[in-house]
Amino acid sequence: MTVNDILVLVRQRLNDMQKITFSDAELLYCLNNAMDELCEELAEQNSPEILKELKALETEPFILPDDFIAWQGQYPLEYKTNDDNQTVVSLMGPNWDGDEPTLKYYASKKHFTSMQETIPFRTLLQKQALMKMCVRQI
Repeated sequence: MTVNDILVLVRQRLNDMQKITFSDAELLYCLNNAMDELCEELAEQNSPEILKELKALETEPFILPDDFIAWQGQYPLEYKTNDDNQTVVSLMGPNWDGDEPTLKYYASKKHFTSMQETIPFRTLLQKQALMKMCVRQI
């Protein structure tokens, strides 16, 4: 299913098949907001669908990824904000086995920029939820 396919379903529910009330750009904006909302919901449900891994060095701080929602599990970490308003994360204490511990986190999906992009969710239920959330954004 593509962005265009899902926006056709959204337009059907909005009775805007002729694109009179809403432009594609407006609906794309709403779809991106709905995708963020769905990703946060999936993170709360501990869904592996949006799980990513991050390799960290025990001695080197790292910048929190832009797509970060929440950690899967608990890690002894220290947070600071740098001058560029980025969150810098450091591993705390001698509790790490090896030099590169793997941290797992829930991540938001990349925003859509074109109508031909594929919807990045695996199940039909997730795609339907995305469509319904998009309608609610309006």
